[in-house]
Amino acid sequence: MKNKNLIFNFPFLCLVILFTLLIQCHDDELPNEVVDKDGNVYKTIKIGEQTWIAENLKTITYRNGDPIPLIKDNLKWNSQINGACCYYNNDSILGKDYGVLYNYYAIQDPRNIAPQGYHVATDEDWTKLSNFIGGLSTAGGKLKEIGFVHWLTPNSGASNEFGFNCRGGGYRDISGSFAGLGMFCAFWIGTEFVAGQAINRIIYSNDTQMTREISNLGINGAGGYVRIVKD
Repeated sequence: MKNKNLIFNFPFLCLVILFTLLIQCHDDELPNEVVDKDGNVYKTIKIGEQTWIAENLKTITYRNGDPIPLIKDNLKWNSQINGACCYYNNDSILGKDYGVLYNYYAIQDPRNIAPQGYHVATDEDWTKLSNFIGGLSTAGGKLKEIGFVHWLTPNSGASNEFGFNCRGGGYRDISGSFAGLGMFCAFWIGTEFVAGQAINRIIYSNDTQMTREISNLGINGAGGYVRIVKD
């Protein structure tokens, strides 16, 4: 009788185990994926002890569900003192290739642009990354996508050996103009340096290094890209 009950309950036990596994991968995420508030799915990569997304962030929604204003007009972009975002040249197709450009106010907004369990990469995160892969002088090349689909020549030292897939998405300046497509990628850092200033990490087509630059007062209204890291 005891053995008969075990046989009878075996399918039920299998269902319980399956259900447990499914709820662990919540929000339809797989172990090597993360999903943002808009439903964009990102592959993740492990570099050292860090888990990064393998492309630039694309969400236009804060973690709590509030929209991040998508600003096309140059004058409106220039006058923003709150979080805003856009696509390069206001072209959503380019947004699929390169990600979304955010002003620094969006990075600092407490509603958070990163999905649950992740955060905008800090200066410390980027330093840890560059140290692990051999230092700033060669980090740019090692993180860049190979070839000239998303980079202009010479795309110096590009190897993409860690699957980071950095692309030359350019940026949007504080006037609202777009520049640098294929020439460089400017990343915002989720760390405020001093009041009114911010740190950027920039990777160039014509260089193997990744630079660390501190923006001047007022440039917080410029548009840069974002990578997120697992908490």
